[in-house]
Parts: sequence; structure tokens; C-alpha cells
Amino acid sequence: MTQLPPHTAPRVPRLFRWLGKLGLWMIGWKVEGQVPEGQPKAIFIAAPHTTNWDGIVMVLVALAMGIRLSWLGKVSLFKG
Repeated sequence: MTQLPPHTAPRVPRLFRWLGKLGLWMIGWKVEGQVPEGQPKAIFIAAPHTTNWDGIVMVLVALAMGIRLSWLGKVSLFKG
């Protein structure tokens, strides 16, 4: 995995990276590919949303790759 340049957003702590990798391993997934080199920002899209687990998998991937994630969700996601 490629190290992010120093001018990018702060990375997640090593413990969270390990938890992301553990979570992916538990559901039978693994990360392939790398963080884009020399890019201060990138967009990752988790689609198509075939289940409610897609968002959780995206968070686990971001943690495993050491990426601080900002995300959007539709309003019905946050209603109790």
C-alpha cells in the first residue's frame, strides 16, 4: 500500500486500520489496489447499493486503507 503524501488529510490510527482489515477478513473481503499517489484528495464510491451492508463495507475499506472518510447519506438513513 502506498503512503499518502504529507499534505493530505490526517490518516486513521493504526488500531483502526487493523480493525478495518479484521472486519473485512471476517466477511471474506480483501482490499486490492492502492491509494492514488500524489493526490491530496480522492473520491471513493460504494455502489450499487444492493444491501444495507454496502456502507459498512465502504467504512471498513477506508479504515483498512488508512483513509479518513467523510460521507453523505440520505435523510431516511438517520430517522429512528
